Amino acid sequence: MSYGDHKLFLYDTSVDLVISSDGLYVDNRPMNNKKLTAHKGLSNEIVFNIRNKDRKLQQVSSDVLRGTMVLPSTGKRIFTRLLTHTGTTGQVKLSIVEGDLSNLDAGLYQLYVSRETPEGTDLPVFADQNNNIVFDIEVKDQTQYTPVDTQTANVSTFMQVTNTNNGDEGNVFVTSALKGNQARNFSSCLHSIAIHPDAYTGRIDIQASCMDNIPSTSNNSTDWFNVVSNISLTANSTIIVDSNKAIDELIVGNSATAGGQIKFTEGTNNGSNFVALKAPNNTAASTIFTLPNGDGTAGQFMKTDGGGNLSFETIFSNIDMAGDTGTDTYNTNETLTFAGGAGMQAAVTDNTVTINATGLTDSNLSGSAAISNANLANPTITLGSSTLTLGATTQDVAGLTSLVVDDITINGQTLSTTASNKDININPHGTGTIKVPSGYEDRSGFDNQSLANKAYVDQVAQGLDTKPSCRAATTADLSATYNNGSSGVGATLTAGSNGAIVVDGVSLSANDRLLVKNQSTASENGIYVVSTQGDGSTAFVLTRATPEDQPSELSGGAFVFVEEGTIGSNNGYVFTHTGAPTFGTTSLDVVQFSGAGSVIAGAALTKSGNTLDVAVDNSSIEVSTDSLRVKALGITNSMLAGSIASSKLADPIFFTDETSTQGQVSVGGTLEFLAGEGMNTTANGNKLTIAGELATNTNIGVAKFNANNFDVTSGDVEIATIDGGSF
Repeated sequence: MSYGDHKLFLYDTSVDLVISSDGLYVDNRPMNNKKLTAHKGLSNEIVFNIRNKDRKLQQVSSDVLRGTMVLPSTGKRIFTRLLTHTGTTGQVKLSIVEGDLSNLDAGLYQLYVSRETPEGTDLPVFADQNNNIVFDIEVKDQTQYTPVDTQTANVSTFMQVTNTNNGDEGNVFVTSALKGNQARNFSSCLHSIAIHPDAYTGRIDIQASCMDNIPSTSNNSTDWFNVVSNISLTANSTIIVDSNKAIDELIVGNSATAGGQIKFTEGTNNGSNFVALKAPNNTAASTIFTLPNGDGTAGQFMKTDGGGNLSFETIFSNIDMAGDTGTDTYNTNETLTFAGGAGMQAAVTDNTVTINATGLTDSNLSGSAAISNANLANPTITLGSSTLTLGATTQDVAGLTSLVVDDITINGQTLSTTASNKDININPHGTGTIKVPSGYEDRSGFDNQSLANKAYVDQVAQGLDTKPSCRAATTADLSATYNNGSSGVGATLTAGSNGAIVVDGVSLSANDRLLVKNQSTASENGIYVVSTQGDGSTAFVLTRATPEDQPSELSGGAFVFVEEGTIGSNNGYVFTHTGAPTFGTTSLDVVQFSGAGSVIAGAALTKSGNTLDVAVDNSSIEVSTDSLRVKALGITNSMLAGSIASSKLADPIFFTDETSTQGQVSVGGTLEFLAGEGMNTTANGNKLTIAGELATNTNIGVAKFNANNFDVTSGDVEIATIDGGSF
């Protein structure tokens, strides 16, 4: 680009940040080398890409991320803003509005980002690979310039208007005409006017004229038109106060049906809540409340004199009192004393007066010491919600909220003791035990502080995650249609045809628990209850059992026992998937874990207690050092069931020719015999014949010699007779 090319560039300010799910780590490679800059007088946006240590963008749409700007020299927080998600995975945006920087000096500041997880935990977001979370941001004031007045006028002399139309000539004054800036008098220009009054009271009207010459200054002159008939507040307007920052009158409210209100908002870092003072929607008359000239003392109330004057006062009240003897008037500003009489003592604690009989004797009683119930004003008492009659026997008392017996306190659902370092013992008599209801350990409220029964303790001690037993277990696919419900809750298996459900020889009834373990789609497996038994006109329906329809209740390793069935009776099965499943997706594979009472010795096996052995005849088969093997020379022809396939024989047949070249053929294979010149081979049944061919003029073979003419001895041929004929 040449020096004369002036170009502007629009680009995203994008910064990479790192989150870590497994703690801190060390990686000294630079990550964020960008210099962040924010400009005063403008709104600034900074885009952050949230990555992990492998530089992959992370899904943080469910997290709350905040950006905080601080002054490094003092650590003072300037602002905290929520980051907005841009819609792109791993990308958030910090918006810094113009007002955030208006009161800041240009210079270097620090910025950091934190995130709040859905669980409410605040975690750091790292600015570099060295586990630092803060980075520098420079604030510049390149756009912060002070406006320059185009015209200034100091008006100290006001002229009284004549011929006024409003009937109040003595109180109407005007200034001299101020000529506008000719260079700025365009039809599309806006003019800003600042008025700085000094101890002025009254109404200000601003008028303008389009006259080229000096217009008339009379109040009824048609040379002028009102720019603003009455100065009023609009959106983004400013309330003008005097040199003492005073406002003579502030009118709040402009609704036809609701009274005006003043709102005092909380700090924006905390939220948008407020405290408000509101006028009634309808008042009988205008009222002015005059506040006290100072604060009152603790416990005082604000009182009105009926004329709008408010003051702090201590409120006193008189109470007329009468006893068996004497009367008096008690003022709440006085001290009321409760004095016990003979044999009585009064004790005051907080706002409670307790009267105890400490030395009641026969002499203290008026009359006989033996007072019958009939002579008592209240012959009964209420204990809890039970009425107790004096002198009568009450066996059951209900409605007590707290009961203390010796060192034991029963309060609500809590049994406790306040005695120092004392045990609480529950001691059933004889062979009795402390029991909890069946299925107690499967309740949703069962936690680490809950009482546990023996079965649960046993299974925990054995490291088993046991579930309540099932009546039966499947042995094959049910040929049913699966519906996942709401993420497994209410999931069903509905038979494809009508008929009552029978599994492994067991006719199941409604609400029976069934272990489904053989579905061709393994995600359909699980623990179900029979919700519809089925009949000739209705298909059976199975519904995932509660609480095993929750992923946490059917995690890998969950164990369930089967009670009945031809195959599954008394067997234990375990789910072999990993962790908490996603119903409808995770394959819920089930394998047999135990078989108490169901293991029998099958064919060729013997059982002694818990030991299974192979039954051997020790003639053809034997056990040798914990191994099963064929006994040497022990298998006879009669023991062989049919023939042995040639492929089962280890060694082939080997043969060699006259040059010692070796060949081989597998047993059962074809061995071909090829004769040489003058030789023939013939196969017939189980015989192979090798014979020589007779010789001819064109074929080498076996020759036949006439004994009259030739002698053949040991292969030697000799001519015996030559007849002398032609040759």
